[in-house]
Amino acid sequence: MTAISAGKLQVDLYHDGHKISAVKPALLRPSGQVGALLHGRHPDQAVELLGMLFSICSVAHRVAATRALEAARGCIADAETERVRNSHVAIERLRESLMRLLLDWRYPSVDDDAAAQCIRLCKTLSQALETDPAEAALVVVELGNWWRGLRCQPTEQDIWIANHCERWRGIELGVSGKVLEPGMPGAGQPSLESGPVVAAVGCRDAARVIAEVLQTLVSQVDDALALLEGETAEAVAGLGQSSGDGLATGWALTARGWLMHGIELDGDRVERWQILAPTDRNFHTEGALVRRLNNVVIDRDSAEALTRELTLAIDPCVAFEVRINDA
Repeated sequence: MTAISAGKLQVDLYHDGHKISAVKPALLRPSGQVGALLHGRHPDQAVELLGMLFSICSVAHRVAATRALEAARGCIADAETERVRNSHVAIERLRESLMRLLLDWRYPSVDDDAAAQCIRLCKTLSQALETDPAEAALVVVELGNWWRGLRCQPTEQDIWIANHCERWRGIELGVSGKVLEPGMPGAGQPSLESGPVVAAVGCRDAARVIAEVLQTLVSQVDDALALLEGETAEAVAGLGQSSGDGLATGWALTARGWLMHGIELDGDRVERWQILAPTDRNFHTEGALVRRLNNVVIDRDSAEALTRELTLAIDPCVAFEVRINDA
């Protein structure tokens, strides 16, 4: 089956000669199309289809959908099943974060085939997890050694970050606001906010925000690798929930933040299927990008460049275009 297009983001900026007076994102996403396609299907078939429908974060989509379906059925996966799921999602998160570092942000001192090596190692590890745990352990070691060999020294990394941030010193942004996260009832539950959008969430200094995004991407690679190496464990409590209105939800952590699938069953058929991805939340008309850019005092040419950089930093999972208009 051909993958459904991930969609497209178009950002229209309006500049009044002194500041950005309005930001109007137009996000085209296939969520409604997917919901219509899955309506009336057997839920197990729907979950299988999801892995083929999405070309980006397909593993996270499948895991979030599976958790939602289990919640709808009143099932709880055993610890080993969740461990393997989290490992697959961590591999995907590591790969997506690294691709952004290597291709979008020009991570320093990287040879031309680093991206291909990353893809190869992640694919080999995903396959080994299903067939040969001993082989998977060896590939994790190889992946860890490869990343640590690639990872630049702190001084070099600081220079790389500074080069990306220098242009934006003195520019004051808006505050990004709350992000998409799983609802985890109960006192004392840890915050599950994640992804580049929460970098320096309370900060308004544009240079620092971009710096924190770059550091977050590096940390996401480190954290995913630590999970794969068994040094950390990912919390799973609350990642599959059933609500009183008949909609069960499942969550998975992507490189861009938390992905949610919502399912309502009618017997053994899908009555309703909803998907809410970080991109849907971050780039809607009251999302993080709009909150950050509205009323920012900046010259016209720099406004367009800042919007491109900030859009890339928050990271839509779709192609994007920025257009600047006179207010």
